[in-house]
Amino acid sequence: MHNAIPLARGLGSSAAATVGGILAANALAGEALSMPEMLAIACDIEGHPDNAAAALLGGFVVSARHPGGVEAIRFDSPRDLRAILFVPELRLPTDEMRAALPATVPLADAVANLGAVAVGVAGLATGRYDLLAQLTVDRLHEPYRAAVYPHLPAMVEAARGAGALGACLSGAGSTILAFVDSMAGITRIEAAYFAAAADLDLAGRVVVVEPRNTGASVVSRG
Repeated sequence: MHNAIPLARGLGSSAAATVGGILAANALAGEALSMPEMLAIACDIEGHPDNAAAALLGGFVVSARHPGGVEAIRFDSPRDLRAILFVPELRLPTDEMRAALPATVPLADAVANLGAVAVGVAGLATGRYDLLAQLTVDRLHEPYRAAVYPHLPAMVEAARGAGALGACLSGAGSTILAFVDSMAGITRIEAAYFAAAADLDLAGRVVVVEPRNTGASVVSRG
């Protein structure tokens, strides 16, 4: 196995490995499983559909579990969109970061997040990049995880200040994620990341990735 996704950085490495294993097993079994069946198995292993659905289906994916199974809806990610990742050397295990979250949250914060998600997803689906700014402002997990990861607010603000379309914590962290749609934006955010990280004494590297609109697949090598 070769997995190039950094571990314990909020980038979905476990879901990618899970999906890879399921696809390999399905290929060996003569393609016995349908896509919905593979998605259900991946979600059972992962415990939630977020990363598994994205890794399996590709593109921009909205997913949720319900009593009858998993619902996942995808659409192609905008062509010019890029994600600028600051990947710290610091590892933040998902279980520990989940433990930082409270059992209940203020109603106003829940309402704000629901509105941001609804508007942000609709914006991406219709080409409104500017609405990423709303989609990536979180009130349900980042404020609490910042207590465990105090570098987070300054790194996110550095990306926003450099002109990111939106910036946030990637998953449970420790990666910081920013979106841009131009080469000039990539250069500005990379510089802002390194400047902020130097001030915070946070070692790490910058990775620029392009959203993939094709899902997971089996590749035969001769």
